[in-house]
Amino acid sequence: MKIPNTKCGHPSFIDYGHRKTAHRGDIQRFKCKRCGATFIRKDVDFHCWYSLEVIAFTLCLFLEGIVLRDLADNFRIATSTVYRWALKFGALLHQYCSRFRPMHCKVLHCDELFLKMLKKFLYVWDSYAKESKWLTITPSWQRDKKSAEGLLIESPKPLDDTVTDGCFSYNEPIKKVIGRTNHIVAQDESKCLNNVIEGKQSNIRRFTRPRKGFKSSTNVLLFLKLYQHYHNFINNHCGDKKTTAEKLGYIFYPSGANKQDKIATLLRQAIKNWLKITNRKCEQFPLYLSVKVFISEVAILLYCFV
Repeated sequence: MKIPNTKCGHPSFIDYGHRKTAHRGDIQRFKCKRCGATFIRKDVDFHCWYSLEVIAFTLCLFLEGIVLRDLADNFRIATSTVYRWALKFGALLHQYCSRFRPMHCKVLHCDELFLKMLKKFLYVWDSYAKESKWLTITPSWQRDKKSAEGLLIESPKPLDDTVTDGCFSYNEPIKKVIGRTNHIVAQDESKCLNNVIEGKQSNIRRFTRPRKGFKSSTNVLLFLKLYQHYHNFINNHCGDKKTTAEKLGYIFYPSGANKQDKIATLLRQAIKNWLKITNRKCEQFPLYLSVKVFISEVAILLYCFV
């Protein structure tokens, strides 16, 4: 076992007693043979004090709608710690999961959801492919053609039908992005055709309602994208033993894995992917860079939707 010293980087060390903590128990201390500095072993895979299982379980409860205060009270940690985990590892999960997307589907259902944020309404454009059960979410400040086009670009391309609620913003983007398709407007007697996407919107409201709105543009995009990945990569739907991503072959979980194990597996894959892209070592994984990269992506996306 080689644990590099955080000060001089020398791998040779000796045991140097234990450090007693309130929540993490006794922690083994080490002493560097070259410089004499004492240090403890952090989990170098993601540079955090807490184990990956604790972080994965906390994120699982957070994605199921539990508020930060309740999570902090149950795990006896600060609310700022849970918030940093949601930002840091949420950005990593988004960076990894956003690479996967089905190219085609038979029928695509599209609709909009209104959320209150910063004393005004945010339009959450969402689409759902019924056959593959793939959900796509793109927030926007406007209910215009550009926002509808952004949703259709990120969604699978329907081969047969495109079902919408009759919003005027869909007409031109459907012709531009999809091309030839049977555009069905779910209104009056045929309004029940879009009940599938309406049911998914009730789950989104259940996720956002305990938070009573969002306070920044970065948070709303990150958390809504996190819920999208939770639906596609983590949650088993009614009657299914596999997630949507497992059925499509994007990821493979161990047999009998629960939601916590799935999030832990995704985090390991996301960290490996990030280290491979940046050509870094595990001990060089910074606390801020994943959030910094995501914030830059957020700025670009929000600029496109304004």
